[in-house]
Amino acid sequence: MKTFEHKKDVVSMFGLIGIILIINLLRYINGYGFSIPIIVLTVFLTFMVVWMWVVSSYTIENQTLIIKNGPFSQKIDINEIDKIKNGLPSIFKGKMSSYQLILIYKKNKKTNVYPVDKQDFIATLKKINAKIKVE
Repeated sequence: MKTFEHKKDVVSMFGLIGIILIINLLRYINGYGFSIPIIVLTVFLTFMVVWMWVVSSYTIENQTLIIKNGPFSQKIDINEIDKIKNGLPSIFKGKMSSYQLILIYKKNKKTNVYPVDKQDFIATLKKINAKIKVE
């Protein structure tokens, strides 16, 4: 079993939390005030953003890639991965786009991963499935 850390981007995390707080502030300024459901939703969304930022990793166990992102988890059979592509630069992802890898598996399914050590991550996957094409 080998685990790879997810690239953490502090700017993105605080940006998302800032957007959540700004929306609430604008509601207050426009006379809607603060209501219990809105406060609960704000706390919940902030908690989810932080959880997803803190608890994100990629674990290779036997022939399975386990992607954990906060409360969410995804399992991919490494032998079903056809291709790994580098992510394209994006103004919305900022510097995170340089860490993005797009895994294409089962011919047409895609998922994005952001491992800190991209080269080691790819090499470990290729040890299990040498047929993976890297673009």
